[in-house]
Amino acid sequence: MKLSEFLSEKHQKVYALRNMIEVYIELKDWKNVNKVMNEAFHFLSIYDVPIAHVQLYGLKAKIFNIRGDYYEYEKNMQKAIEVGVEKKQHRLVAELSYELGNFYNENRSYKLSAKYFKISAENKMD
Repeated sequence: MKLSEFLSEKHQKVYALRNMIEVYIELKDWKNVNKVMNEAFHFLSIYDVPIAHVQLYGLKAKIFNIRGDYYEYEKNMQKAIEVGVEKKQHRLVAELSYELGNFYNENRSYKLSAKYFKISAENKMD
């Protein structure tokens, strides 16, 4: 974390925070995941880093999925997709909406599944 202070552009610190979150998720260190996640979102309130914004909502959703809180998983995935569309992050929107479409398909919610598969297809970049 100290090394991120030396980055030439301050907005790049959010990528170091994102990577730390991924490491803490692997370690299942939820206390540090929450701490660093809050710091990352605070950082995003200062600097506009569109791709990181979408990725962090996706990570937040992943955390809820791992913990078995599927309502929060859905809510955060939908938020990630919404922010991604707003910030024109088509590749991430395609990935996240495909993942959410699969989630709904596995849970036999076929209308929602179709909706997110359609969003994924509309945002595919070849």
